[in-house]
Amino acid sequence: MFWVDLSQIKAFLAVAEHGSFTKAAKSLHLSQPSISLKVIALEKHLKTTLIHRENNKIFLSEAGYYSQEKLKHIVKEVDELERYFINQEQISRQSYTVYHESDVCMSALRQLLIHIETTLGENTVINTFQCNSNHQIIDLLTKNPNSFGLSKYKSNSEEIRSRLLTDEEFMLVHAGDPSTNKPSIDLCDLLSKKIFLPELQSESLRLLKARIKPFGLDITDFTKRSHVSEALMLELIRDSDGIGIRLCNTKEQRNGNRIRINELTTPYGLYLLVNQVEQEKEHKETELVFNTQLNYHGKDNYPPVLPRVPEANQKHSLPPVTSKNSENKQLRIGIQNRTIQTVVSGRAVQKLGLLESFITDLSNSSQNQFSTKWIDHKSAAPILKGLKESELDIAIIGDYAISHMATSQQHNETNGSILISFVSINPYGSGSSLLIRKDAKETGLQNLKDKSIAVPFLSTAHGSLLYNLNQKNILRSTRLVNINLESQTNLIEDSINTGAVACFTPFDHFISAGHHYQKIEDEVSTPFAFYGVVVRRQFAIEQPDIVIAFLKAMLCSNYWFANTKSSIAHLSRWTGVSASCINYVLGERHGKDGHYQPDMTIREDWIKEYTDKIFIENQNNKTCSLKKGPFIETEYLKAAKRDLGMTIL
Repeated sequence: MFWVDLSQIKAFLAVAEHGSFTKAAKSLHLSQPSISLKVIALEKHLKTTLIHRENNKIFLSEAGYYSQEKLKHIVKEVDELERYFINQEQISRQSYTVYHESDVCMSALRQLLIHIETTLGENTVINTFQCNSNHQIIDLLTKNPNSFGLSKYKSNSEEIRSRLLTDEEFMLVHAGDPSTNKPSIDLCDLLSKKIFLPELQSESLRLLKARIKPFGLDITDFTKRSHVSEALMLELIRDSDGIGIRLCNTKEQRNGNRIRINELTTPYGLYLLVNQVEQEKEHKETELVFNTQLNYHGKDNYPPVLPRVPEANQKHSLPPVTSKNSENKQLRIGIQNRTIQTVVSGRAVQKLGLLESFITDLSNSSQNQFSTKWIDHKSAAPILKGLKESELDIAIIGDYAISHMATSQQHNETNGSILISFVSINPYGSGSSLLIRKDAKETGLQNLKDKSIAVPFLSTAHGSLLYNLNQKNILRSTRLVNINLESQTNLIEDSINTGAVACFTPFDHFISAGHHYQKIEDEVSTPFAFYGVVVRRQFAIEQPDIVIAFLKAMLCSNYWFANTKSSIAHLSRWTGVSASCINYVLGERHGKDGHYQPDMTIREDWIKEYTDKIFIENQNNKTCSLKKGPFIETEYLKAAKRDLGMTIL
């Protein structure tokens, strides 16, 4: 069953008004795929076609014209209702409202309230209103001329002006020692040094704790720390030639010397927003506040922007907007924490909290609140099962599992999945290994004809093994036995009763280390290999913004991995896999195989070649003529890159 909401109606009306999905998306501050999918959902709900598309042009159907007239009145009535209650709150022209989200730093909000009162006079009545998202702030600002917005995001709307109020970053401050003067430093290099940290119970210290927690660190890991106020910290560093970590505002003059900390380079900024249109008309007071610089109280007391920790018992002049139809929904993500080829897009995104950050910032007009559930598996088989049975929404799997999924699902299957992004690639091979018992006489794959080989079914290693067996014409004469990697690792080897094992990293290392098997290199590889992100088609249609948020989190994680020197050490801590093993897969290349690089661009020529020449469904290969490539949708990744300001080639 499909449900209609106001955002679908507004999307359709915008397309009808502008005659273009692109212009409609721009007017509503949404992505083009999101607009298109909302219109499709409305058409499905109404069981009719509203818009015809021919020769790159669109025009309304008869039903579309009829619906446009009816829906215009609905939106108009809702807007008037909202405006009425907003206007009721405005006691006089001297009453102003500051819209903000729940996670805004209270000290920054206090400074803004003082700034408004100082600029406009002590008789000014100021209200605060907590919003569910940045988009709600924008929406309310356009309707209320006597208002300001405090947001973590700069507005791209033509109706809203914005300017940066605060911009902080945790940096290492030192007295000027040349040996310390380098462009950046890893957080782990500071743990054993004598160092000053923000004072106990301070907002800055709480923020620092939140920032280092994803890396498996705590304040207590700084073994030689002292806690002092940030104002005093600069003097102590200067007098003792010491070092300290403090929030540094990019707008202040440099006091001392600063070094960026690789893991903490994401700045925290707040923007002041005002209604541009209303300023041009008559509301000069808001323009005065906007153009007057905010004076912080105290030379070094710059208000830090804290993570999402809502203040307890916070009071507002208006209650938060809620909906009778609001729901708490769970986004279920299938990942493989110990499959090194995928950890940058899976485990790292989870530990860094990137997805949760983007989801919290989404504007969902139906007021749905999403939480995330990360479900860890050790191979692709249970992930494919979870997707098919609608127990997972998004998943990361390898090339063989992607092809198996595509070949198995029907063209119009409701629970079918689509490929929306690559995760990592290896242009030289799969990196899968063949392991043979140390006491065996056989020395290679060719000698295993009529023997048994254990392999995790539906894994990349499974696909590589089938390909190589077929290349050597021993596919049908070799018996394959499934390895259940979901069991405890130390029990896997005990469950194998075959002369040989084919597996992917890191499990090939686990099985060969200290057990009865030895690795035979380059015996079960493929010409190239890739991993990708798949999404249930129905989920992608209903929640395009959530899908885009996941891809934005992946893009940010890739940036973190490429620019953080200690990223491999962090991945080792988060996965329990040795740093040397992770470096073998994701680090510097040594040889032609085994190395993967994070890359999200879908290579359709690779998929076609893999489907046509590499993929083998099973040992009988009965479905060879029915092989199909996956359904591919690249618009979600393009939208994610646009949202992050990245160049789209």
